[in-house]
Amino acid sequence: MPLLAFADESSRQGYLLCVVTVRQAEAGDVRKAMRALVAKGAGRLHMNDESDQRRRRILGVVRAQPIEAVLYVTRRKPIRDGRAEIIRTVVPDLLTAGADRLVLEAQVGQDVHDRRVLFDSLQKAGRPGAFEYVHESPHAEPLLWVPDAVAWAYGRQGEWRPKVATVVRRVVEVL
Repeated sequence: MPLLAFADESSRQGYLLCVVTVRQAEAGDVRKAMRALVAKGAGRLHMNDESDQRRRRILGVVRAQPIEAVLYVTRRKPIRDGRAEIIRTVVPDLLTAGADRLVLEAQVGQDVHDRRVLFDSLQKAGRPGAFEYVHESPHAEPLLWVPDAVAWAYGRQGEWRPKVATVVRRVVEVL
């Protein structure tokens, strides 16, 4: 069964990239659950823009989804170098998991760099084209809201980190 991966970042206390995986057969239901959480007049979910009450509700829905998250954390500066090193670490993990597609949140100026690192990493692994990778807007892809929520909660700590503990499979420190 095809496996999809979605990634978003947080830059609180270092740099963190959250990669959430979901089976393609279940992706539609997760999208539907996430879309149902969007406030009237809002085009998307973004944890920084939500009240604490809504954050609790969003994280409750996230916990109920058939997903797994892996968090990649680095303190490497500049952030672009840290992100590149994390992506180099993510690629073998996604190959091992059997991912078919990786969707990253689109960022002007960052996407070309990401694609270069992904291409080189797949080549180095001897698996060019092993999985598709694309950048999409979070307005167009509700599954990008899931790693946003997990990364936000994990990075925020306090009462928030335990709210995502059941979906976080592991945390990888990237040096």
